[in-house]
Amino acid sequence: MNSENNYHIHALFKCLIYSSEIEDNDRVKQEAQRLIEKLKQFPNEQAKEMAQIAHAQFLAFVEKNFTRAYDITSDAISQFPDSKYPILAQMDIALKNGNFNMAKNTNDAIAKYLESHKKVPKRIFTRAQAYFLAGTGHLEDAKQMLTNEFDRLDELRKEKLLTKLNFYDTNRLKD
Repeated sequence: MNSENNYHIHALFKCLIYSSEIEDNDRVKQEAQRLIEKLKQFPNEQAKEMAQIAHAQFLAFVEKNFTRAYDITSDAISQFPDSKYPILAQMDIALKNGNFNMAKNTNDAIAKYLESHKKVPKRIFTRAQAYFLAGTGHLEDAKQMLTNEFDRLDELRKEKLLTKLNFYDTNRLKD
């Protein structure tokens, strides 16, 4: 990893934050926190955005402080209005929290973003919106939304995506 490249640092952070070891391994937690601090040191806007998202993900997935994490992603959405990444991170956090209101507000933010950013492919947000549909009891609509995506996936990835949709369908979002 190039420790002077914010993209490499963020990629490593994402590996750690989605790792099964993040909750139980203090060394992994400390490394994730170190990477967040490293991202904060970069002077460019992209790194600042990455640091905010990483901080929010750490708060949500490790410390289970979903409200603070949601607030941080809301700030990032305001601070970086042309970026899709804070919205995607916010939906991920809302879904992991299982909070309908957070997920609904984020789904509305996705629609607003797509309305004002016509050149951004809608496909980028398709999975997030499909997970939201599954989490609100509309599993078949979610699967239909992903029909084109299924055609591009190998069997293993298709199975993982269906498993995730079924998870959100079984673990419905709550107020």
